[in-house]
Amino acid sequence: MFTAVQLLRLIFSYFQAVLLNTVGQFVMFDIRRELYDKLQHQEIAYYDRNPVGRIMTRLTTDVDSLNELFTQGVTDLLGDLVMIVAIIG
Repeated sequence: MFTAVQLLRLIFSYFQAVLLNTVGQFVMFDIRRELYDKLQHQEIAYYDRNPVGRIMTRLTTDVDSLNELFTQGVTDLLGDLVMIVAIIG
């Protein structure tokens, strides 16, 4: 019984990780698309005040940080929540 429960836990945690990473990637794609669209519609004076290299570096770094938060942080949080519910049950 214990082995079966551990096997089920392994299977469910795998599918949970895949599902959450997929959702996280779709969210990050939407965020990136909106940010790049916003940059495309900025006035030329904006790029005169702010160097393009700095804008792009900051944009990619911030998006990567959010990506890590969505994929790892949410996965760990939901995994712990499921574990607490299972322990209580």
